[in-house]
Amino acid sequence: MSSSGIEQNSLRWTEGYKEKAIRKTKENPWVPLGTLITTGALTMAAIRLRQGNSRKFQIWLRYRVAFQALTIFAVLGGLYKYGQANLEENQRVMEQINQQRAAREMERERGELEERIREAERVMEEEKAVTPVRRPMGGGFGSESVESSSQAAPTSQSPSSSSSSWWNVFGWGSSNSK
Repeated sequence: MSSSGIEQNSLRWTEGYKEKAIRKTKENPWVPLGTLITTGALTMAAIRLRQGNSRKFQIWLRYRVAFQALTIFAVLGGLYKYGQANLEENQRVMEQINQQRAAREMERERGELEERIREAERVMEEEKAVTPVRRPMGGGFGSESVESSSQAAPTSQSPSSSSSSWWNVFGWGSSNSK
């Protein structure tokens, strides 16, 4: 496999007329041979017409038609035989191209994702530097009371705002609370 991911025999997509003619002749030699024989029969028919031999002229024209039919069958046979191989090769090459395209797209998306992650981390660091950290008073679950300070102002606590009141409702609170 070459650096671009396409094999050497797939260079037919960039070949010139001469290289293509040579490749096609090697793939299906019956077509050029049939073309030459058909041309030869047509030439012989023209020679016989010039000589005035109408019977031989008609015979060579019939040969030309037969050779032309055989050449068309050779073309169709070659299309069937080599068309399947070319179809498979084209599909394989297109699959390689699609894989390369998908890999480039994944790499681009990965780069964009990493950039977004770096931006999010930068914003988080800026927010950490600006926003003070809030910590619950009393140390967390099962604590005695949020109002442990004597300077705290009395507030009305609803059952949803006080963590210790729900613990007491279910009997899970500490024994020495209120």
